[in-house]
Amino acid sequence: IGSGEDALKLSYRVAGHANGAAFETEKTFIPLNQPGEQDFGELRLPINFIPLHVQDVAGKPIEDAQIRILSTEALESAENAAEEESAAEVAHLGEGAYEGQYVHDGAYRVVVEKAGYKTQESSVEIASGDVAESLQFTLPHYVTVRGVVTDGTGNGVINAAIEFDTQQNQILPLAGAQDAPPAPMSTDIRGQFAVNILVNKAG
Repeated sequence: IGSGEDALKLSYRVAGHANGAAFETEKTFIPLNQPGEQDFGELRLPINFIPLHVQDVAGKPIEDAQIRILSTEALESAENAAEEESAAEVAHLGEGAYEGQYVHDGAYRVVVEKAGYKTQESSVEIASGDVAESLQFTLPHYVTVRGVVTDGTGNGVINAAIEFDTQQNQILPLAGAQDAPPAPMSTDIRGQFAVNILVNKAG
């Protein structure tokens, strides 16, 4: 503080917050040279908010998504990012809307997850008690397609060629498999086939 200056310090700690650190700011000022009132106007604590919206590939809101707001700095030293705890609480506001609340200044990675959907991520930087620009997430989903190819007698047909024209979507390995099946695929000895598809665009 310079000659003749005083400092006003503000601090606020959110009860039960995931990150127990207080939100703090400081304002330096020079008191009036005569009796009177000195108006500081609005004093903003660096309490930030991150609005989010989560939808499926058809544009329908996704409810009950699991959202973590991870500190980029903490991730750089974390041994397992998947186990890193969220640096902020996330409120579900309904209709696919969520909000990261009471977020400290910094750079973050926002991770959105839900069973049956592909995890999506986005980065954001916030400071000075702002409401960040809304982050929009569209989650592709997984579909397992199964079937059986038979002949006129109802018997399964072995080695029948199965081919998908997936211009917008993606063929994935089945559970336990290392690689996606070759194209075209073929039926097994019972005439059966199964394939996982990642649906990136609604039909």
